[in-house]
Amino acid sequence: MSQIGSINLMVRDIAAVEQFYTDVLGLVVDQDRTNRPSFVLLRAGSTLLTLQDANSMGQLPEAGNAIEIGFEVNDVESVRRKLGDRAIVQSMGWGNAIETADPNGTRLNIYQWEKPADRRD
Repeated sequence: MSQIGSINLMVRDIAAVEQFYTDVLGLVVDQDRTNRPSFVLLRAGSTLLTLQDANSMGQLPEAGNAIEIGFEVNDVESVRRKLGDRAIVQSMGWGNAIETADPNGTRLNIYQWEKPADRRD
């Protein structure tokens, strides 16, 4: 069986995207494997999110609607506060979710799963 080890995003403003993922979602920079200014490796649990400077690679990709990254969080309301007006929490029946985008335009689904005993029906 295979598992996803990392997701690589080619971004236009690596510093802004790094700050978003560390400040809003609490990802941690792996200082040993990061090679600034063109490559940052972020830890998201057992998955790695790598950011590569698209300018240094000679590529300027446009963010598309073909990919969305989901992040399960313990407190979706605290993430909503960090995002401010850009975030609206939606009740999904199985929990709450925010659909937003990072500074590069990558679609994000940030959600808090509620076990059936936690639900207030």
